[in-house]
Formats: sequence, C-alpha cells, structure tokens
Amino acid sequence: MLLYLIRNHNEEALEIMFKKYEGLIYSKILKYRFPLNAIEDYLQEGRMALLKAIETYQESYEKTFTRYFELVLQNRFNTLYKEVKKYHNSIVLVENEEIDKNKDNQNNEKMEISYDAEGLSELEKTIFNLYYTNNCSIEDIAETLKMAPKQVYNTIYRIKIKLQKRLVKNNK
Repeated sequence: MLLYLIRNHNEEALEIMFKKYEGLIYSKILKYRFPLNAIEDYLQEGRMALLKAIETYQESYEKTFTRYFELVLQNRFNTLYKEVKKYHNSIVLVENEEIDKNKDNQNNEKMEISYDAEGLSELEKTIFNLYYTNNCSIEDIAETLKMAPKQVYNTIYRIKIKLQKRLVKNNK
C-alpha cells in the first residue's frame, strides 16, 4: 500500500517509509564501519537506495520489499565501502611517504577519530579506537588488552548499541 502511495507522489507515505527503514540503514552504516563523522552522508545514501528500491521493486521478484531494499542497500554500501577503502589506502600511502621523509619527527602518532565519547566506558573508548580507527582485528585487540575474543565482541556490540541509540535520538 505504501509503495502504491509513494509511486503516486504521496510525500507523507514517503516520510513513513523513511522512518520505517531508518533503523536498518543505521545498522548497515555501523556494520560497514563507515567514518562516524560522515553518518549523515551515509544516511542520505541509504535514503537514495530506498528511493531506488521503491522505483525498481516489482512484486514478481518473489521477495518482500524489505528484503529487496536490503539487497539494494547492501550493494550501494558495498560500492561505497570499496571507494572509502581505496581513498583511505591512498591517504595511508601519502602519510607513509611523509613519515619516511621525516623519520626524526616525533609527532607521527595515529590520529583518533573525533567522536562524542559521552556514555562510553574507558574500555569501550579503547576498543573503539583500536577497532574502528586503527582497524585492528578482534584477535589482536584481545591479545593487546589480555582479554578473551568474546569479551571484545561483546564490547564492540555494546558500543554499536550505544552509538546507534545516540544516532537515532539525535535524528528525532
């Protein structure tokens, strides 16, 4: 019914659809570990993917609209992830060249992602930086912090939940 209304240019139905799938879009943003300072950009990309799914969905696909949208969104975020990774790798190459030129420079520490750490424990902040900023594996984090990998997984899960709640709260 919503699809029919949206295709007939009902703005209210479109807003309802955006609200309905906002949580799914946020969960995908967190899954792909996109930079947190660009959440709004990726939310917008998710909305554009939703519009594309609305335009192209056909009931003959024998899939629910939600599943179809999830596939469209995943394809879009896969593309964005590859672009971000390629961009990040090119930045790392430039940084490495600069570091080689200035080996005596003591200010070559990795920059941390700027984010609002309110509500995160010290352990969560540490794991956030290791996992999201430094791209350390679960096993490396567990070894570094002398924890079980399961504890690291649980901490990352808590971080995601806290950040997701904050994002949803801030966008209301």
